[in-house]
Amino acid sequence: MTSKGTVVCKYWQRGCCNRYPCPFLHGGDNKWVREAKASNSNSRKTEKKEMVWRRTEEKEKEKERCLCKYFLHGHCKYGADRCRYLHAWSWSTGAHDFSLLTPLHGHSKPITAILQPSGSDKLLSSSEDGTVNFWDCHTGQCVLTLNFGTEIGCIMTDGPSSLFVGTRDSVKVYNTENNTLLSLSGPAGLVYALAAHDNKLFAGTQVWAKKDKGGMEVIYTHTEEHGVLALRETSDATGQSVLSCSVNDQTVRLYNLPSFLERGRIFAKKEVQALQTGPGGLFFTGDGTGDLKVWKW
Repeated sequence: MTSKGTVVCKYWQRGCCNRYPCPFLHGGDNKWVREAKASNSNSRKTEKKEMVWRRTEEKEKEKERCLCKYFLHGHCKYGADRCRYLHAWSWSTGAHDFSLLTPLHGHSKPITAILQPSGSDKLLSSSEDGTVNFWDCHTGQCVLTLNFGTEIGCIMTDGPSSLFVGTRDSVKVYNTENNTLLSLSGPAGLVYALAAHDNKLFAGTQVWAKKDKGGMEVIYTHTEEHGVLALRETSDATGQSVLSCSVNDQTVRLYNLPSFLERGRIFAKKEVQALQTGPGGLFFTGDGTGDLKVWKW
């Protein structure tokens, strides 16, 4: 049972104790009061230190996920071991990591499209520099470059031998079997989209989707703080659906679907304008410097 002599008088604490002598503690000279005050003070100091430590730890984690801008341009004076910021082209949460398989260098201007025709062992990429590169999927080497001499907005294949290239005011049709080139005039401006259906080719600077029975339903809205440039759905090594979202802060955000929980980011020297998926867990990014990179889950 607690002795009265070790308990501080609650009326004295409120400044209204009228008992004399009071069986409970009064005054700051008593050791029990001093110890209680010291205990409370130390507790507050410890809580404050823990809060500061937690905030510092959270800030350090944020820095670990923030790309070093000097590394981006190749001249960080601290190096990967001493710099507090990220020296890598990606980060992930660690669950079923993705990794950079290889960069493919060959374009000098922004990449506008990436595709791998069904059943082909070649990866195709187009660029504003007017070229289409054919990459060997086994060696990573560029085996063919087609120079169309003008800015390219998009590319599409139809069948094993026909390559359609959207350029300014025309569509180029290249036959990969006999190396012949056909030019189709008609579109006005740079062709950004191509489609083929029922032996017909659809091309234009804009693509519109008709509303179903006069309306469309929004089932989910996800807000990005930066403008979205490209979207591509893929699956990780476990079959989990992942949305790759390129935004105009020079990153690609990767979100689990349908939860939209962010699981990683990919960094680039300039905006990533082209995203594409491939077989065997491969996916591809193409940025504004002309860098094409191959990633793998």
